[in-house]
Amino acid sequence: MNILSYLSKDYFKTYIYLYVFLMPWNYYNFQMGALTGILFIWWLIIGKQRGYFNKLRQIFNSKPLLILIIYLLFCYLSLLWTNNYELGINSLKFYKYYWFLIPVLFTSLDRNDIKVSIYLLVFSFGLNAFLSFLIYSGFVSMEGSSKHNPKGLLAYSIASPYFAIGTFISLFIVFFEKVKSLKFFYFIIFILCFIALVINNGRSAQLAFVLTLFVLMVIYRKVLLNKLLYVSIFLISCVAFISFTDFVKLVRFTSGVNQIIIILNNPTDYSNYKGSWGMRTYL
Repeated sequence: MNILSYLSKDYFKTYIYLYVFLMPWNYYNFQMGALTGILFIWWLIIGKQRGYFNKLRQIFNSKPLLILIIYLLFCYLSLLWTNNYELGINSLKFYKYYWFLIPVLFTSLDRNDIKVSIYLLVFSFGLNAFLSFLIYSGFVSMEGSSKHNPKGLLAYSIASPYFAIGTFISLFIVFFEKVKSLKFFYFIIFILCFIALVINNGRSAQLAFVLTLFVLMVIYRKVLLNKLLYVSIFLISCVAFISFTDFVKLVRFTSGVNQIIIILNNPTDYSNYKGSWGMRTYL
């Protein structure tokens, strides 16, 4: 079926796909708010006619969504033990979109729509990763980005988790997708996202990536053993692309570890709780 013909059958779902694709490309401060507002209002207008509202109760039957909702509530509850409400509220500003996205996406997308959305999101991560690689290589220059911080449009604290997620999901697509052309395409995205993860400054995302990779290799060891070719390529890629990192990256990890050691030696000195690792240790 022609893609344009398929998309033209349901403009609302087409807009959802566009929304998902643009999530990692946050050009303006108002972009996510405006796009989310349009999405939610559109859903309110057509929800009753399409039976979306009748599906809302099913949200509470989904354990993953319940866990997400509980986590969000806990994040807002954490404001009760902060001395800086302005900073706390500002740190939670991105979470407000989940309250709109959860009912909209859960009630309007079926299994195939979810698959398409995931593929589009990972493709978008891949484009971001390619931009980051171009900045790192010196082919593209952007204000606020450099060889040592090739973050692109987003802050590295946001971009690095995106690249980690893109690496894992694209690898799963390579493992389980039956269409060979899509396997090859998302294998390229897997490589791009992994390179971008390594060359960026998100230490927490890199550490989380390594730990998550270890857990997944234990859980899916049978699948990995049956696909040694992909695993070998992945491991070789890990070793090869580490050469893309420079000494600055190792220094950043070392400074983070040293910071934790200082805090553990003198936990009552609150002046030590600084930087990203210090703040996480405090929490």
